[in-house]
Amino acid sequence: MTYLVTDNSLCGALAMWVCRQHPYHSVSGVDDVTAVIRERAKADGWDGNDELRLSEFDTFRDLEKWLQASIGQHPQMAIWNTPKTGDVGPFKFVSRYSAHNPETDFIDIDALLRNTALEAWREAKSDHEFEQRYTSPHPTHPNNKSELEG
Repeated sequence: MTYLVTDNSLCGALAMWVCRQHPYHSVSGVDDVTAVIRERAKADGWDGNDELRLSEFDTFRDLEKWLQASIGQHPQMAIWNTPKTGDVGPFKFVSRYSAHNPETDFIDIDALLRNTALEAWREAKSDHEFEQRYTSPHPTHPNNKSELEG
């Protein structure tokens, strides 16, 4: 099934998931990344205008690939993916008794892009189902009188 995804939906989903996955309550750089999503949607010829653009996607994986190609290498992604301590060692000792230190935490970019794509995909699916439910012909609708009279 093909669904229409909007740039607004993608930007909102990205902002939500960045805030959910980031170790701090205030996240910098979201505006920079969402601006790239909007620019890329425009460059790729998505329908609409600067207020709202939309495009069809066959699967959420296609949407995830589009996000990866659009923002996956953005410098802000590297910042979000690096702990503030700068420690990028392959192993970290964690126990159930150690306190969480946000300075050593980071965002998994693959998970961020997957969550963003899935959130926008679910919204597009819900919009599609709503539209189908309320625009499909119904026997009691005034526009269908001929069917009732016939």
